Amino acid sequence: MTSPRTEITIMSTWYLAIDFGTSNTCAAVVNENGSRAVTFGPAQMSRMPSGVLLQENGTLVTGFEAERQAALRPGWYDAAPKRSVGQATLVLGDRELAVVDVVSAVLATVAAEARRQSGGSPPSRVALTFPARWGTARQSVLRDAATRAGLGDVVLVSEPEAAAAYFAKHDQVAPGRTIAVYDLGGGTLDVAVLAATTHGFQLVGNPGGLDPYGGNDIDQRLTTMVRSRAAEQDGVGVTKLIDPPDTEWRAHAAALRQQVRAAKEDLASVDPASLVVPGVGVSTTLSRADLRSACAGDIDASVDEFLRTVEMSSVAVPELAGIYLAGGSSRLPLLGEALTRKLPAPCHRLVRTLNDPKAAVALGAAETMFRDESTVAASRPITQKRTPLPFAGASRLMVVAAVLALVIGGLVWFLQRDTNDVSGTVRDSRGQPLANASLVIQTDQDKRKIKTTTDGDGHYSSSLPRGDYLVEAYVTLRYEGAAVTVPLTRRDGSGVVKLPASGGVDDLDWDLKISGEQDDGAGLGVDGFYGFSTIVYDGYDYDGVVSPLSALRRDLKVTFTFTPPGPLVDGSEGKPVVATRTIDELLSDGENIGHDSRLRDIPLGTYVVTATLDVGDGTEIPLVFLSGDGATWSERLTLPLAAICSTWCSADSLIDVQVGIESHYLYSE
Repeated sequence: MTSPRTEITIMSTWYLAIDFGTSNTCAAVVNENGSRAVTFGPAQMSRMPSGVLLQENGTLVTGFEAERQAALRPGWYDAAPKRSVGQATLVLGDRELAVVDVVSAVLATVAAEARRQSGGSPPSRVALTFPARWGTARQSVLRDAATRAGLGDVVLVSEPEAAAAYFAKHDQVAPGRTIAVYDLGGGTLDVAVLAATTHGFQLVGNPGGLDPYGGNDIDQRLTTMVRSRAAEQDGVGVTKLIDPPDTEWRAHAAALRQQVRAAKEDLASVDPASLVVPGVGVSTTLSRADLRSACAGDIDASVDEFLRTVEMSSVAVPELAGIYLAGGSSRLPLLGEALTRKLPAPCHRLVRTLNDPKAAVALGAAETMFRDESTVAASRPITQKRTPLPFAGASRLMVVAAVLALVIGGLVWFLQRDTNDVSGTVRDSRGQPLANASLVIQTDQDKRKIKTTTDGDGHYSSSLPRGDYLVEAYVTLRYEGAAVTVPLTRRDGSGVVKLPASGGVDDLDWDLKISGEQDDGAGLGVDGFYGFSTIVYDGYDYDGVVSPLSALRRDLKVTFTFTPPGPLVDGSEGKPVVATRTIDELLSDGENIGHDSRLRDIPLGTYVVTATLDVGDGTEIPLVFLSGDGATWSERLTLPLAAICSTWCSADSLIDVQVGIESHYLYSE
């Protein structure tokens, strides 16, 4: 089917740009007459699902067809193969496939449709976009996939640079000014600050973002909300939507997700949006209030991440020339509200968006490639033809070249002599490369701090003037809707490293630890534990309902159990932590626990705490805790991580609890 949109006149030379996204993929074509988005599917949409499905005969299908067949072969479908880039293989059904082949299939489908809509001739050049936080390893997967798809040696353009180029076409930005891009897609948030140059844009500082987080998470919460409402009228039918028993109900479940996504997008212009639950026939609505209750906290967190990234780039928000919103989920009304509320007044006026923010990245990449051929040529290996020069000109050229060689040679020698280069890798607690880990490098002399951030492969590097340095590292994580900063540790267990003045270090590697002892590796008096510790205070109330532990025999034992209700701060599965103390140990430092008797090194996370008293005959009596607001006593106390170490988890973070025994146990004795 030919696109009903206005076609540009395709000449013998045209260019193609592909934005391979987590949930959807977009493309754009450009020539001397202009640019346009490639359209997909019967509805001629500017995006194609990124999903892939492996058929029984071993054929990979992609896009809308893969999404349609997913109800028939759910285990053989991957809706977001981009998440696997960086791994060697992924599994579809009982087959293991090379990730590069799966990505290649998606790119080939997009390229074929673009070529069909462009008269059948192949593009002269192809650009692929990539997240700015991706390192060279994942970029190489894109290059290899493009080669296998027959696209040749492609040009890679970072997504924020492409988005900035597209917006700049409509909003002139003078060279030297800076802008910020907030790109909220289906599966990730990407944030970057860029400076305008005479040839386009370049990154300032290190990009930020949240992964995973995006429109898919919001869709899932809204779908759960709709199912809950429908269950009031047809609980049996909704149960089948949650766990489809056959192909028909899998199709209904997929249709519900599509309806919810459409209703969410409609909320940008109408309130409420109506929908009918497939298979159940129940009519319901979604309102902006529903959207707010489902995702307001996460939207606020995404704006906080945006502000953090801008701050880390050493650019103040009021200094920005514009804030550009890209990605299919950036049109959410809640995002505009959060930006207005959190940006310094009147900086909300800097916010810019366009009618089709999802296609902005592909269109910007296409126009950048077409406009700046010198940049594109520089990214390709080329063989230059040497043209003979007149003798006099050649002599002058050789003199200039000699002078430049001396100057450049001196500069290199100066840098080698007078800089202290550090580089390394950061890994999480499971040994995987940790992207977007913020490191602080601090001088001994003036306490000046230099900040850097890891790339998508967990690598970082920084050049410093010669001198003695203290290097400490930390990473900011999202946990329970809040930002928590956790120190990193050296592979040898030290938390702070002292660099010598004599030279750089190229293996300054770091690990994320949420428990374990921190050594004083640099001789700086910094030690403790990466987990938190709990101080137990003797508690009682004035009404006599709760009595203090000091009323009991000192040899009786109290067992504390810390149970995590969900994942820990690093996403790992937590396990119950059990600690036993005698009452004498608990009260050894006056009325509270002594330093050596603290409940120490509990892995960072939120916990529900219980305590029991062993009275010596096999009987265990539950003890009670005073609530955080001091209003009630309960056998279970929730300790949220935010209450333990707020936004910064330092060595040996502490929290205190008050424990007592209900007095009727004493009276019964």
